[in-house]
Amino acid sequence: MTVLDGRYIYVIGGRDSMNETHLESIERLDGFLDLDKQKWESLQHVNKDNMWSSRDTLGSFALNDSEILIFGGDYGWISDCFNFNTKTCEIQRMSECSLKKPEEFFRSQPVRYNEKIFVVGCLDKDLHVFSIKA
Repeated sequence: MTVLDGRYIYVIGGRDSMNETHLESIERLDGFLDLDKQKWESLQHVNKDNMWSSRDTLGSFALNDSEILIFGGDYGWISDCFNFNTKTCEIQRMSECSLKKPEEFFRSQPVRYNEKIFVVGCLDKDLHVFSIKA
């Protein structure tokens, strides 16, 4: 789950509790609406180059007001990263961004500091560092 622009909550991927299949869905909730009008909205994303696949136990982080970094995910121990543009709904693989050591990130709490994102893996407790500018 990622909060973007101090307003929207995005939920990406996951696992269907009924049949245990991985999900490729992206949903959004507008936190500025009155409580009685708030509802989850399923976004129709554009899978650029068909590189995105369904997954769960991934991590995500807001890069700016319109982009979310998606990393990792358990669907064959995937270690790649994607950029989700919330304005165009395009999701695109970031070729120079694969994790050095694939792990699950379902309990991750990414932190942004000095134009870098830090996150600790759940399995081996390795520290992953992502440089936003690079």
